This record gives sequence, structure tokens and C-alpha cells, in this order.
Amino acid sequence: MKLVGHINFVGETDYDSASCENIKTLLKVIDDLMSEVNNVEDTVKGRCEYSARQINNEIKDLKELLGDYID
Repeated sequence: MKLVGHINFVGETDYDSASCENIKTLLKVIDDLMSEVNNVEDTVKGRCEYSARQINNEIKDLKELLGDYID
């Protein structure tokens, strides 16, 4: 994965430990991104401008997509 490195299981301690660290890095990236998305969502919520509605719709789609991946 280009953003944070490999995330795999191969049964080799060093490789798998690196995967764990990459998952932690990815979690931080996702947390930062979702914080930014939520801030923008708060800004556009209830606005009547067309662009605000478009942004709100894209955020809604993003959250639905992410929800599909959550068990």
C-alpha cells in the first residue's frame, strides 16, 4: 500500500510487526481525514448553496461507503 506500507500476514515476526505498525499509521491517517471531513460537514450542514449541498452529499456517500466496511 503506497500510503503506509504493506499490511499483510505472513507468519514472520518482523514482517508481521511492521504490518501492525503500518495499521497504526493508517489508523492515524484515517482519524485525521475523518476529523477534517466532520469539520467540513459541520460547516456545510444546513447551508443552502449548491456547492454546500454537493459537499454534504459527497460526505454522506463517503460515510456510507466506510460503513459498508465496518463489521
